[in-house]
Amino acid sequence: EPVLNKFQVKKRPASEWDPTECSAILKGHTDSVEYLTLAGDEYQLLVSASRDGSIRLWDNRQVEPSPVGCVPDAHDGQGVLCVAVQGDLMMTAGCNHEACIWRMDNERMAKLNPLRGHSGWVHGAVMMGDIALSCSYDKTIKMWDVRRRNSITTVETGGRGVYGMAVIGNEIFSCQGANICVWDFRKMASGVNMLAGANVSPVVSSLSGNVSGVYGHLAVGERLYSVAPDSSIRMWDPKHRRCRLRLEGHTDYVRSITAAAGKIFSGADDKTVRVWDDVHHDCQRVLRGHSGFVQCVLAARGRLFSCSVDKTIRIWE
Repeated sequence: EPVLNKFQVKKRPASEWDPTECSAILKGHTDSVEYLTLAGDEYQLLVSASRDGSIRLWDNRQVEPSPVGCVPDAHDGQGVLCVAVQGDLMMTAGCNHEACIWRMDNERMAKLNPLRGHSGWVHGAVMMGDIALSCSYDKTIKMWDVRRRNSITTVETGGRGVYGMAVIGNEIFSCQGANICVWDFRKMASGVNMLAGANVSPVVSSLSGNVSGVYGHLAVGERLYSVAPDSSIRMWDPKHRRCRLRLEGHTDYVRSITAAAGKIFSGADDKTVRVWDDVHHDCQRVLRGHSGFVQCVLAARGRLFSCSVDKTIRIWE
């Protein structure tokens, strides 16, 4: 087998991918690392967002990714909580109640325009063609025109703060209190200001069962997974609006979930990352190493990434 240099990441078939140990620890952020995503052709860039107010870019083609770019004050000195990427455009949002659209040129980022209108921390961002969505602790979901960079509509959810979104077909699932609300994307896109409960409301129904609250979720095909403060993960049938399964194993608040290669990965406040198979949903492995809450997990290109309140990013292979 050939020896790999630091610029070569060994690619394995999905069936052989089983992260077992930490291969690298990335340092540079000075506060909690909140979110991770990939960008660029063939996902060669790892993007990290932090409470320190910065967005950092790392060369994901390397076995030990090196920093290649940084925007130190992306949101007016306030923390960056989430990132969404589409082609050469990136959407970020955070503690300054704003979302921003950026244009990426390799390792360089240029801010195009702030998207203002929220009155609370913005916890979720989604980009869908010429449409972008943001959700906030201010109990609203906002839809934006990416090209014109202005607001299309605002949905007043009427519940507790909105902490995340997932999209399946024409439906948007949002985390609100103990429920997951289901919204009709086409009605949202009509461009009318809407209040949940009114005749023109785009809300379709809700999924209930997480009494402790819902913090985030993930769409995998026609399945929906949600994570919650009660240490559980639930699998839902979005079509029939039913909870099909509850996964238990974490011992504290579960904050993030991702999927790849027939596996589900979750990160929690118990400082661990758990690996589950997506057929029987058995816990196959527990990855330990972080010294703080695990805020986000990301799986792609045969690698698993996790970030934490401990200010680091870990790569598992």
